[in-house]
Amino acid sequence: MLCSEAEPISIEILRLNEFNHLYPMLSTGTFDKQNLTSGDVDMTTELTYLTYTAIYTGIMWLPYILHLILVRGLIKAISYPDDRSVMAPWAVRMRMAHTNNIETLMVFAPLVVIAHLTDANTPATATASMIFFFSRIVHNAGYTLAIPGLRTVAFFASVGAYLTIGFALLG
Repeated sequence: MLCSEAEPISIEILRLNEFNHLYPMLSTGTFDKQNLTSGDVDMTTELTYLTYTAIYTGIMWLPYILHLILVRGLIKAISYPDDRSVMAPWAVRMRMAHTNNIETLMVFAPLVVIAHLTDANTPATATASMIFFFSRIVHNAGYTLAIPGLRTVAFFASVGAYLTIGFALLG
């Protein structure tokens, strides 16, 4: 039923929503830590590995930035240099691996969240989430260390992992 302009949406209408079980803070009308940790929201394997992947992606920049600081000095490292050639080849590759990790995380994360919200988690999606996380670590290592073929295999493993979750959602 659609609300007319004369009927503002209130918290009472949201409490009657069929998706109430997904939003513990709405069902009680409050938003506090107790509602989120009371067992109403389960940390699934998929969400756990999404968290690991997000944390890993969030710290991947540290080695190549520390390298840049050591090579250029702090002031030049935080400026906008025209010459990037002073970075060691491994640091350039690690930076590119980090960028690739961000790109694949942007596909993986919404699929995991949608699977959680729609209760579409299965043993296959849990396994796919684990494969995704570990393949991203292998991808980073293979890319940074320039191990022939390793980054490609790891990349396709991560793509296969998020496609597994995507197809589980569709079917």
